Amino acid sequence: AKYRLLGGSHQPLWHWQSDSTYYDQEFEHLTLTSNSSLYEKLCNPKSTQPPATSLAAGTGSAEYNAALSSAPLCQGSESFCDSNSLLEGRGVNEANPHNTIDDCTDGTDTTYDESVKKIVVSTMTGDDLRGGELVKIEATVISNRIGDVVDFYYTDDATSDPHNWLFITRVSPPVAENIVSVPNTDFPEITYTLPKCVSPEGCRQAVRVVLRSRRAESRHSNLSTRPKSTCESDKPYGIYDDADDLVFDVLPSYRAKDLCEFQTLVTLDENLLCDKRECAVDTVRVVEVVPGVYYEYIHAPCVYLPFYNNPVKLFAVWNNDIAMCGDKKLPSALSTCCGTYSDRLPNGFGSWADVLSEYRYERLTYKGNEDRCKAWDRSVCDPQRIGPFSGHTGHCFHRQSCRDTGGSTTSLIQTRFQWTTASCTILVKVQPDGTIAIIHEPERTQKILNKQ
Repeated sequence: AKYRLLGGSHQPLWHWQSDSTYYDQEFEHLTLTSNSSLYEKLCNPKSTQPPATSLAAGTGSAEYNAALSSAPLCQGSESFCDSNSLLEGRGVNEANPHNTIDDCTDGTDTTYDESVKKIVVSTMTGDDLRGGELVKIEATVISNRIGDVVDFYYTDDATSDPHNWLFITRVSPPVAENIVSVPNTDFPEITYTLPKCVSPEGCRQAVRVVLRSRRAESRHSNLSTRPKSTCESDKPYGIYDDADDLVFDVLPSYRAKDLCEFQTLVTLDENLLCDKRECAVDTVRVVEVVPGVYYEYIHAPCVYLPFYNNPVKLFAVWNNDIAMCGDKKLPSALSTCCGTYSDRLPNGFGSWADVLSEYRYERLTYKGNEDRCKAWDRSVCDPQRIGPFSGHTGHCFHRQSCRDTGGSTTSLIQTRFQWTTASCTILVKVQPDGTIAIIHEPERTQKILNKQ
């Protein structure tokens, strides 16, 4: 196996990739941990001292800060930042409304208690918050009904104006008071990588958590797609929403060249043990070794046989429009999982499937898809469709991209296939002139939607 250094670009050279700017780059690749054997091979770690800093030690306990438009602030370095009770309530019911660093205000309704109650940001390693560290966000919210959603954002500079908020993910929480997590038994945490900090004095960064109520969903922006705004409570349909920020100091980042001795081309001469999310994927495209440094996996040339045992149906386009046979042993298709949840979205349309990927356009083997669906408490299936695109169940939740699906009858390179449990037959057609064609006859268990 070979990996090629891309440097500071996360765009692959060998792989085709469309819609590359639609979602934030953090979902474009797989990020390695420092405990990973692959990290060791690609990084060649150096022994280095932490960057010098004048940032004093902190307590990790947030305090009210009027200079930040009432948003709670953790000053100094620590491994976590905890809002404690400062965010409890919504709007005028909060101790220091509106707890945001800009002009984003909460909904005006005081009848119901939907709210963001608490936010805690902490490193996954237990080290102090530092630019480039992987952190998790634990947001305690009070949700009133199935269909409420929670959006997560971050900004690299809480002192700038305007603020550059970047989207992390959207999650459908269970009803009642809960710490928001995704329904994945392997990786339930909401995580992101702290942006780079180059100042020796440290940097002041922030996260935002927005609870959007379904009470007025007919007028709300589509709750199953990526939100168009970080703050919609200024509109009439946002009267039940709650937006809260948490601001914290981070230490300056390590410089990539001080951490690793990078090589342009790395060849793996032995099998490596996987670590965490690496173990959940069947193949990779681009990996981030340290923040801002990427390698692309170069596939070894392979010959794929046109005939194989137990082929299954693959389909593309949300409505089963394109279908062919697929080899279960190869990473031939995207994750495709059916099923619903009793306490959160999706809780209806069980024959519709979601794409549950670890990175953009990730392809799995059939067994890999079975494992992925099991981890999400879902099931493999022969779905009626991939969806929705108009707002019913879970597609686009939990960091997934609606844009990963799709296909073209004229260009296979633009077609992303989905796994199914339906059968498929491979035939040979011999023409009178002696030429041979390979015919795929997929089981047509689902009608093509929107077709006569």
